[in-house]
Amino acid sequence: MLASGPSLRCSTCCHRRTRPIPRGRPASTHTTVPAATRASTPTAMPTAASTPAPTRTPAPPTATWTPTRTPVLPTATAKATSTPTTCASDGTCLTSFTASPTVVTLGNYTTLTATTNRDVGSTQWYIDVVDNHNSVLGYCETGTTCAVPVSDGVAEVQTYTAWLSTSAYSITGSGPHSSSVQVSWVSEGGFIKTG
Repeated sequence: MLASGPSLRCSTCCHRRTRPIPRGRPASTHTTVPAATRASTPTAMPTAASTPAPTRTPAPPTATWTPTRTPVLPTATAKATSTPTTCASDGTCLTSFTASPTVVTLGNYTTLTATTNRDVGSTQWYIDVVDNHNSVLGYCETGTTCAVPVSDGVAEVQTYTAWLSTSAYSITGSGPHSSSVQVSWVSEGGFIKTG
């Protein structure tokens, strides 16, 4: 019979044995994902295909404007031109005679221009410009062009002519002359003396 007394318990039997971890092996390869991360669902980003591309509306065709030429009508201030009636015996001719402008306000000027086919300086002729009273208003003794500015103080229609003359101050020598041109001299109000 065994004597009674305090029971003996093994001091080692109450400790849980732990399996040793092999050398070189990590303790754990499992990574815990937080619950909030697992519950979230990624949102799909819109792509270019999901948005319709804008379209350009073609512009309506425009009408094409084609300019037309408007005829220019002669006016009262157009240049008056005459042609010579004859040539001199030596072949010297008045080729043209013009007045520009042909409607002039009193106190202003018009230019009477006579031209010849040769320089009159080498001939016996002067180029004389006269009014309808055959008064010489101006002359040229050389050149092929003779331009004479003329003014008038009376509202009237005046007639002018160019001559080839052997004198600078009068019509002599029976030379040829141009056709006449007319100039209308008007007052500030546009009135012309009619008689």
